[in-house]
Amino acid sequence: MVSLVILLLAGCGGGTDSALTVADSSLVTAAVTVAAEAPTSTSTLAATSPPSTTSAPAPTTATPRGPTIQIINRSSLATADIRNWTEVATAKMSFWQADILGVVWPVGAMIREDARDKFDVPFNEMQQVLADDVLSELLDDVDAWIDAAPCADVGGWRGEQARSIKENVRLWIGGSADASTAPDPCFESRMAIYALPTEVTAATAQRIYIHELYHALSTYLTTHCAPEDGPEKPEKYDAQGWIVEGTADYFSYVVQAEINGEPHPVSAILQAANNDAKESGTDLGRNAAKAAAAVRLMIERGDLAEADVLGATMFNDCNWANNFSMSGPAAAYARTNWHLIEQHDGIWRFTSAALNG
Repeated sequence: MVSLVILLLAGCGGGTDSALTVADSSLVTAAVTVAAEAPTSTSTLAATSPPSTTSAPAPTTATPRGPTIQIINRSSLATADIRNWTEVATAKMSFWQADILGVVWPVGAMIREDARDKFDVPFNEMQQVLADDVLSELLDDVDAWIDAAPCADVGGWRGEQARSIKENVRLWIGGSADASTAPDPCFESRMAIYALPTEVTAATAQRIYIHELYHALSTYLTTHCAPEDGPEKPEKYDAQGWIVEGTADYFSYVVQAEINGEPHPVSAILQAANNDAKESGTDLGRNAAKAAAAVRLMIERGDLAEADVLGATMFNDCNWANNFSMSGPAAAYARTNWHLIEQHDGIWRFTSAALNG
């Protein structure tokens, strides 16, 4: 067991008239104990495809270390609430090795959609809400955290990745992108960042933050399964992005329900998926809501252990790209039939055809 320190740099709610600076912020420290044993390889699925020979890359440093979480909150959300969400989520992890930086800041109304010419990714450009001095200090705080990461001053692709992510995150936050993502400067240093739009409800903000935190807590995703100096290609893992997004969304609904005392998280998952199916059809793609329904279908059919999803055990190695490809019958079935959903007595569930087909 490892004691983990959660540092929360809290600020008052955002607004263009806010006078908040780092000096005005309160620093709260809490000790959290979670399981931090050596990762176990997942045996999530029945043997439907040959085992992978993918070997996960070694961390930047070999020195044993206790991971920490720091949260910088410049939004109207209560920092105590973000702290609680973080503690509940991290307590579910089967293995956790990376320092986490959570960043939440406010943005205003949309200026334009798909501003990839500015951000190099399809984020929308939003109005700036934070005062210039507050935004500048936020950017400096984030830069300082990345600069202190173990890989920041190493050579090769690892150091270049840290520098590139530092530049991108500064651009996204400073340029008021509607970013909700999980950058990973190092194997041992991950981020969950969320630009909170003014019109978003607290419940939606809670779920999005938990979704991104799950990505940050997942040990092996594309970057560290297909590093630039390794034999694997990122396309192999990107092609199975549905399972990465689906498990994160599934986790966010379940953890949110636990925190808020909501009795039917599965119904909420399936309702969201059904709504998205009506809007954009049954093609799964990387749609998180639809993919979460596919994850649930695998669980209900006995093809996936829910504990492996909630503990992120399935990402303790790089085999997930093989396990959840269309060449596996269980994954292929779920990806094809996830939309067979119905409502019964106010609860959303899968049809018998979906469960027994």
